[in-house]
Amino acid sequence: MVGYRATQIRPPANETEFEKNCVVLFRELLGDPNTKRVGTKGQRQQGLDIVGHRNRHSSQIVGIQCKLKSGKSKLTKTEVNDEIKKALGYKPQISEYFIVATSKDDIKLLQFAQEQMEKQAAIGRTIHIEVLGLGYASGKN
Repeated sequence: MVGYRATQIRPPANETEFEKNCVVLFRELLGDPNTKRVGTKGQRQQGLDIVGHRNRHSSQIVGIQCKLKSGKSKLTKTEVNDEIKKALGYKPQISEYFIVATSKDDIKLLQFAQEQMEKQAAIGRTIHIEVLGLGYASGKN
């Protein structure tokens, strides 16, 4: 493509920087300028590092969990399961939940998240659950 030059965004230096970057990203994705980090280090956050509302709609609460991975470290199914369990207990209930990691995307984790959505639907709860790998840890997505 003429005039296009690939850009590589450097990996975040620490968890705080990663969370702040995710706030900027999700303010745009959600259409909510009030999307923000929740709690403080050491405080129980029920699986949420960031909270916002889809298109600023009060009943569409969106929770985001940020997972900083370094080197070849990657997000695990156990971590995803633990975070989903915590987030399902958030009050008021969230309608969407994202787990964002600096590691690469993983089809198995995506399928696990989809299975969790189906389980919630079977008991009458509608929630969208997504696992996003940004690919920082390996330098590629």
